[in-house]
Amino acid sequence: MWGSMCRLALYLSPPPELTPNVDLTQLPPQAAAVVNVLPLLRTFADDIHLHYIWLQHRAEYEALTARVHDPMTQMILDTNIYLHQPVSTYDGRRFLVLLEPMLSPNLTNARVYGFDYIIVVSPNSTSGDPISMAQIRHIYLHYMVGAAGVQPRPGDGAHAALAAERAGRTSGVLLQE
Repeated sequence: MWGSMCRLALYLSPPPELTPNVDLTQLPPQAAAVVNVLPLLRTFADDIHLHYIWLQHRAEYEALTARVHDPMTQMILDTNIYLHQPVSTYDGRRFLVLLEPMLSPNLTNARVYGFDYIIVVSPNSTSGDPISMAQIRHIYLHYMVGAAGVQPRPGDGAHAALAAERAGRTSGVLLQE
């Protein structure tokens, strides 16, 4: 149930609306199974004043985002240049990196839902690099390989994830340093 709720959260608008930002038919199956909990979740968010809690901590999240934005953008641009990819294209897919400092430090959790690649990263406050760019680049390369239609070799770590993606199922990988 908890995993289903987390998957649903990845496809919701921010509080207080908490509405799916995609058509219900495009939600991952685990998220679609718990979508009926949204009215209760909205009531809970109102009762605990979730918006005000967010306002208290928003500056911390924005500071972390600002610290990571430029290095991550540069890494993606460098990877695109290396792969000879156009700088700006939109093909209906998403590569989304979410920063969540309340998770275990150094945690990187990647999920593939259809054509969406979603990464949830917890920063490392003890090193100079707040997140592992190598892991983000690795997952970004999977994203780019999927777009190019490159067939991975059986036994390659990407094989199962890309096969599941192409079949329309979801897959995930938990990476830790």
